[in-house]
Amino acid sequence: FFVVYALCGTAIMLTVLFLIDRYISGESVSLVSATWILGGLLVLKTISNAIADMSKHFAGFDLVERIREKIILKLKMFSLSFYTNERLGEISTVIHKDVDNMEMVVGHLWTRMSADFIVALILGIGLFCVDWRMGLAMIAILPIAL
Repeated sequence: FFVVYALCGTAIMLTVLFLIDRYISGESVSLVSATWILGGLLVLKTISNAIADMSKHFAGFDLVERIREKIILKLKMFSLSFYTNERLGEISTVIHKDVDNMEMVVGHLWTRMSADFIVALILGIGLFCVDWRMGLAMIAILPIAL
Protein backbone atom coordinates (compact mmCIF):
# COMPACT_ATOMS: atom_id res chain seq x y z
CA PHE A 1 0.00 0.00 0.00
CA PHE A 2 2.98 2.32 0.41
CA VAL A 3 3.58 1.90 -3.31
CA VAL A 4 0.03 3.09 -4.04
CA TYR A 5 0.58 5.95 -1.60
CA ALA A 6 3.78 7.08 -3.33
CA LEU A 7 2.35 6.62 -6.81
CA CYS A 8 -0.68 8.75 -5.87
CA GLY A 9 1.67 11.51 -4.77
CA THR A 10 3.46 11.28 -8.11
CA ALA A 11 0.14 11.26 -9.98
CA ILE A 12 -1.00 14.37 -8.10
CA MET A 13 2.21 16.17 -9.02
CA LEU A 14 1.98 15.14 -12.68
CA THR A 15 -1.70 16.13 -12.85
CA VAL A 16 -0.96 19.59 -11.48
CA LEU A 17 1.95 20.01 -13.91
CA PHE A 18 -0.28 18.88 -16.79
CA LEU A 19 -2.99 21.36 -15.79
CA ILE A 20 -0.45 24.19 -15.52
CA ASP A 21 0.94 23.28 -18.94
CA ARG A 22 -2.54 23.32 -20.49
CA TYR A 23 -3.34 26.66 -18.85
CA ILE A 24 -0.09 28.26 -20.04
CA SER A 25 -0.59 26.99 -23.59
CA GLY A 26 -4.02 28.64 -23.66
CA GLU A 27 -6.15 25.51 -23.67
CA SER A 28 -9.24 25.38 -21.54
CA VAL A 29 -8.95 23.69 -18.17
CA SER A 30 -12.03 22.26 -16.50
CA LEU A 31 -11.67 23.08 -12.83
CA VAL A 32 -14.50 20.74 -11.86
CA SER A 33 -12.90 17.69 -13.46
CA ALA A 34 -9.45 18.70 -12.19
CA THR A 35 -10.85 19.04 -8.68
CA TRP A 36 -12.48 15.60 -8.87
CA ILE A 37 -9.31 13.98 -10.20
CA LEU A 38 -7.05 15.62 -7.62
CA GLY A 39 -9.55 14.98 -4.82
CA GLY A 40 -9.87 11.32 -5.80
CA LEU A 41 -6.12 10.90 -5.89
CA LEU A 42 -5.81 12.59 -2.50
CA VAL A 43 -8.49 10.33 -0.98
CA LEU A 44 -6.82 7.24 -2.48
CA LYS A 45 -3.45 8.40 -1.14
CA THR A 46 -4.90 8.97 2.34
CA ILE A 47 -6.67 5.60 2.45
CA SER A 48 -3.64 3.69 1.17
CA ASN A 49 -1.42 5.43 3.73
CA ALA A 50 -3.79 4.50 6.56
CA ILE A 51 -4.01 0.88 5.43
CA ALA A 52 -0.23 0.67 4.95
CA ASP A 53 0.44 2.14 8.39
CA MET A 54 -1.97 -0.27 10.06
CA SER A 55 -0.58 -3.29 8.24
CA LYS A 56 3.05 -2.40 8.97
CA HIS A 57 2.29 -1.88 12.65
CA PHE A 58 0.44 -5.18 12.89
CA ALA A 59 3.31 -6.93 11.12
CA GLY A 60 5.83 -5.34 13.48
CA PHE A 61 3.81 -6.20 16.59
CA ASP A 62 3.32 -9.77 15.35
CA LEU A 63 7.06 -10.11 14.81
CA VAL A 64 7.80 -8.79 18.30
CA GLU A 65 5.32 -11.22 19.82
CA ARG A 66 6.76 -14.22 18.00
CA ILE A 67 10.38 -13.32 18.84
CA ARG A 68 9.57 -12.75 22.51
CA GLU A 69 7.69 -16.04 22.71
CA LYS A 70 10.67 -17.89 21.21
CA ILE A 71 13.07 -16.17 23.62
CA ILE A 72 10.88 -17.04 26.60
CA LEU A 73 10.63 -20.67 25.47
CA LYS A 74 14.44 -20.80 25.19
CA LEU A 75 14.84 -19.18 28.61
CA LYS A 76 12.61 -21.84 30.16
CA MET A 77 15.06 -24.52 28.98
CA PHE A 78 18.02 -23.09 30.90
CA SER A 79 18.96 -24.42 34.30
CA LEU A 80 18.58 -22.42 37.49
CA SER A 81 22.35 -21.90 37.65
CA PHE A 82 22.16 -19.87 34.43
CA TYR A 83 19.92 -17.35 36.16
CA THR A 84 22.17 -17.10 39.19
CA ASN A 85 25.21 -16.40 36.98
CA GLU A 86 23.53 -13.97 34.55
CA ARG A 87 22.14 -10.56 35.32
CA LEU A 88 18.39 -10.44 34.98
CA GLY A 89 18.64 -6.86 33.72
CA GLU A 90 20.64 -7.98 30.70
CA ILE A 91 18.10 -10.68 29.93
CA SER A 92 15.29 -8.15 30.26
CA THR A 93 17.14 -5.76 27.94
CA VAL A 94 17.41 -8.44 25.28
CA ILE A 95 13.74 -9.33 25.60
CA HIS A 96 12.46 -5.76 25.53
CA LYS A 97 14.82 -3.26 23.91
CA ASP A 98 16.58 -5.41 21.34
CA VAL A 99 13.33 -6.96 20.16
CA ASP A 100 11.74 -3.50 19.97
CA ASN A 101 14.61 -2.44 17.71
CA MET A 102 13.69 -5.32 15.38
CA GLU A 103 10.11 -4.04 15.31
CA MET A 104 11.37 -0.61 14.31
CA VAL A 105 13.29 -2.04 11.36
CA VAL A 106 10.47 -4.28 10.13
CA GLY A 107 7.58 -1.98 10.95
CA HIS A 108 9.03 1.30 9.73
CA LEU A 109 12.25 1.16 7.74
CA TRP A 110 11.88 -1.99 5.65
CA THR A 111 8.38 -1.22 4.39
CA ARG A 112 9.20 2.33 3.34
CA MET A 113 12.49 1.33 1.72
CA SER A 114 10.92 -1.47 -0.31
CA ALA A 115 8.05 0.80 -1.41
CA ASP A 116 10.50 3.54 -2.43
CA PHE A 117 12.51 1.03 -4.46
CA ILE A 118 9.40 -0.24 -6.26
CA VAL A 119 8.20 3.30 -7.02
CA ALA A 120 11.63 4.27 -8.36
CA LEU A 121 11.56 1.18 -10.57
CA ILE A 122 8.08 2.02 -11.88
CA LEU A 123 9.05 5.64 -12.54
CA GLY A 124 12.25 4.53 -14.25
CA ILE A 125 10.33 2.21 -16.56
CA GLY A 126 7.91 5.05 -17.25
CA LEU A 127 10.79 7.38 -18.11
CA PHE A 128 12.24 4.81 -20.51
CA CYS A 129 8.84 4.50 -22.18
CA VAL A 130 8.55 8.28 -22.62
CA ASP A 131 12.11 8.87 -23.77
CA TRP A 132 15.08 6.56 -23.41
CA ARG A 133 17.38 9.50 -22.65
CA MET A 134 15.36 10.44 -19.55
CA GLY A 135 15.55 6.85 -18.33
CA LEU A 136 19.27 6.81 -18.99
CA ALA A 137 19.66 10.07 -17.06
CA MET A 138 17.85 8.50 -14.12
CA ILE A 139 20.14 5.47 -14.16
CA ALA A 140 23.24 7.66 -14.58
CA ILE A 141 22.65 9.54 -11.33
CA LEU A 142 21.91 6.41 -9.27
CA PRO A 143 25.53 6.02 -8.08
CA ILE A 144 25.45 9.60 -6.81
CA ALA A 145 22.17 8.94 -4.98
CA LEU A 146 23.50 5.79 -3.34
